[in-house]
Amino acid sequence: MSNLLSDLYDLRSKLVHETDSTKEYRRIEPSVGNLRLAARTILTTHILYATKHTKDEWKKHLRSSPFA
Repeated sequence: MSNLLSDLYDLRSKLVHETDSTKEYRRIEPSVGNLRLAARTILTTHILYATKHTKDEWKKHLRSSPFA
């Protein structure tokens, strides 16, 4: 997954800096479905968490995350 996120970031950089992004897009194109699923899972998890917890609890949860 980290390679996929790295490739996605490279594509974003090319798009932002208005350079040819064809190579980067081709690299992530087979994984677009997985990216959509990951994004949907992340957003759903956040929405479900946010409906049961306060904003301060969410911030505390993020700080204790292994990705923080």
